[in-house]
Amino acid sequence: MKLMEIGYETVHDHDFSIVRPNGYRGYLFLLIKTASFHVIKNQRVLVPADSIILYDDSIPQHYGAVADHYVDDWFLFSIEKTDLLFLERLNFPLNTILSLKDSSSLSELIRQLAFEFFSANRNKEESCSLYLNILFLKLNEMLSTDRTTIQLPFYNQLVTLRTQIYNTPDQVWKIDSIADSLNLSASYFQHTYKKLFGISVINDVIASRISHGKKLLSGTNFSIKKIAHLCGYEYDVYFMRQFKNYTGLTPKEYRNSNI
Repeated sequence: MKLMEIGYETVHDHDFSIVRPNGYRGYLFLLIKTASFHVIKNQRVLVPADSIILYDDSIPQHYGAVADHYVDDWFLFSIEKTDLLFLERLNFPLNTILSLKDSSSLSELIRQLAFEFFSANRNKEESCSLYLNILFLKLNEMLSTDRTTIQLPFYNQLVTLRTQIYNTPDQVWKIDSIADSLNLSASYFQHTYKKLFGISVINDVIASRISHGKKLLSGTNFSIKKIAHLCGYEYDVYFMRQFKNYTGLTPKEYRNSNI
């Protein structure tokens, strides 16, 4: 996919209307942020805010404002056969109005894409192509009916928590304290965490510490005692025992095999 044109938070007056009976010169993606009308298969339909549509390059386009103004994010791009296969694999429908519960994350991706497109960066063309792939992958997640976990009101908090666990493995992570910070019972928190990530909180904390230990063992000359401390262990003996249980090697054996 090659990005040709893009607009972020574009605003038009109440009389805005686009009519392209023969389609356009590329694939046009719209993130519609205000109520609007679209003519689909000769039928005029009212479209609510937070809707999207991807027009192919041959379909007639007719859409516009129905209130005092019209706002959208949009981008135009060319496409190759492999790109079509990519969209087909994602089951992404063309020329179809789709509704989103929340378009803010998608709009942020388009903002970043626009920034890259208008930049003077040396690799901006390749970067924009990668952004487009990420955007459609994220859209696939947003639209998939089996991704009900993302609709949980505390989904973002749990992902943030897991990020913190892996970024700061040396912290003391206690179930009760974490659950209290999320206003959840300890049992419900543990159940939800494992259902969401496929691993218990405790095992995830251990995994983060072992992962950090591997990095320090292979990339520093710190003593094993210091590494144990940096990984959140009060006693290096416990670190060595747990490390071997998870990796099959002692910390010393792992270090020697990764020099």
